[in-house]
Amino acid sequence: MIIDIDELSSAVMNELNNWSEEKSKKINDYVKKCGKEMVEAIKNDSPKKTGDYANGWKAEVKTGKGYVKIKGKNKKRPELTHLLENGHRVAGGTKMTRKFPHIKANEEKYNKLLLEDIKGEFD
Repeated sequence: MIIDIDELSSAVMNELNNWSEEKSKKINDYVKKCGKEMVEAIKNDSPKKTGDYANGWKAEVKTGKGYVKIKGKNKKRPELTHLLENGHRVAGGTKMTRKFPHIKANEEKYNKLLLEDIKGEFD
């Protein structure tokens, strides 16, 4: 391919834009995949007294220009997430309930995996 010197700048910028869009798409795919895996792991690690809480976990995907965001949400019993993750005082305030750490550990694990995938894309 032969490029005139006057068109070199626009050709370089065009190639950089194509490369940037390609990398952006791959990173978005990594985020979506990793986010869905994280929500599945939280669902598997959730306490399952009746199953409603564990089955309520869903991945909410938001995309915009230059970003993708995945948020794990419990649609059926959102009020329990903090109470189960951290424990809470029972009525009367004398005892604490048992903790069921299932959100933070999975969040940290999948954030590290996502960063490794993205770093691998640019190496």
